[in-house]
Amino acid sequence: MQLEKAIEKTLSTRNTSDLYDFIDRVKKLVKTKQTDDEVLLSLEEYLMAKGITDILINYEEERIIYREQLFAHTSFRIQLTQYELEQKKMVVGHRFLPFIHPRIHPQNIFLIDEEDNEINLMSESISFEQSGQFFSLLPPYGFEHYAMDGEEDRLQLYSYDLSDWLKKQNFSPDDNILISPIDYQKNIFRLGYLDARTIATQKIATTRKDEDLSECLEDLLYMEDLMLPIDMQLFYAFADCEAHVLEQAGTPIGPFISNHPTFSVYNNGNYAFLNTEENFQSTLDDALDEAMFPDFDTMGEATDLDGIFHEIGNSYSSEFVRALMILQLQEGDKVDVEKIQTTLFKKGINPFYNEKQELNFNTAFQELLKEIVSVWKTKRLALPHRKLLKKTTEFKTEIIEMLRSIDKKLENPEDFDYNLLFQLQPFEVITDQLLENLNEGDESEFADPTNAKNMSKQLDMMRKEFNIAKKHILDQL
Repeated sequence: MQLEKAIEKTLSTRNTSDLYDFIDRVKKLVKTKQTDDEVLLSLEEYLMAKGITDILINYEEERIIYREQLFAHTSFRIQLTQYELEQKKMVVGHRFLPFIHPRIHPQNIFLIDEEDNEINLMSESISFEQSGQFFSLLPPYGFEHYAMDGEEDRLQLYSYDLSDWLKKQNFSPDDNILISPIDYQKNIFRLGYLDARTIATQKIATTRKDEDLSECLEDLLYMEDLMLPIDMQLFYAFADCEAHVLEQAGTPIGPFISNHPTFSVYNNGNYAFLNTEENFQSTLDDALDEAMFPDFDTMGEATDLDGIFHEIGNSYSSEFVRALMILQLQEGDKVDVEKIQTTLFKKGINPFYNEKQELNFNTAFQELLKEIVSVWKTKRLALPHRKLLKKTTEFKTEIIEMLRSIDKKLENPEDFDYNLLFQLQPFEVITDQLLENLNEGDESEFADPTNAKNMSKQLDMMRKEFNIAKKHILDQL
């Protein structure tokens, strides 16, 4: 058996938590003479390559952590917003992070009250103004939790109807909802009530749990290679916390983040992450230094497209290249490599620092091209899907070209207020998420013509908003 297959098979049992017991089982299946460290490296690469977000490795305790086992007995709190209290409902969105995996569709999450009555789940249209507070922290793998509405300024979100339940509880704004697992494997949870008086009596214990969670997050935040979506950051942090933090989580995640004295929410491409202002500013300064004074000794080390784009300071991604290739095959019978590379790189400038870097790029580009041609040579997207993919790549190009125009106009980069660029984050997030989703072809939610047309309207509205932000930023130069 191949090593990757052995890792996949052993992980699928979900019953091996001891790291070196896991490695021994894999080695027996493969009958390999590889060392434990070599198998561990293969496991790390497997988890990364497959984008697995419900399993992680705790190196200090030498354990493999499965999300459903970590949170199988954890109760967590939710604080309803004024909007929800007025509408007598609880919006799902990112509210269950990280306790319930965001890939689980809300229709498959069952809430029951104290009398075992199921709480009705609804899907309804909410304005962008209201919806942002409920879904902005969702990771790229959380598409199941929302959909674009047919109207330009609205979003479809899932919510639980609490009209009858709230009446029974005499619920007040200072009270909390308590979600407790009944059968975690079947996604069945108890909807409970935590009144303000009880919350006050638990304040000392809650504060201690929040402090412990903060410490675990701070340890994580200073590991640069773990700048992960908030969902994964919290998963890692809880896995690293003491057991008492998991018995009943502390302050609801929303208020814990929004009221935290040192953590803030930032965006990186298509996801939000937590960081401290000091650490983020340091990262920003390092990135600026790296752009102005690149380390030529490391140029050519990256072998994948995204890594190479990072080396040369290019804001495009492999998903963008993938989309361009797919579009060209939809519109003709071959991929125009020169045309794509003209889009990716500034005209008339060699973007590569050395021959090795250029060779690595060409190799990675050709590998992706071969993969795309083998799948998409005869495969066809529905017209609305194709139009949306094209519109998304054009929008992404507009964003990158704007960044290039800023770079061209800057006389002294150190004098530029890079915080202005945060205005672009929503547009970068949505275009990156869209490209990733659209490139899935038939598996994309936008294979449905209605969804694709609705999203196309949303994109038109976002481009108008982008142009306003663009003008504001360029006026500061």
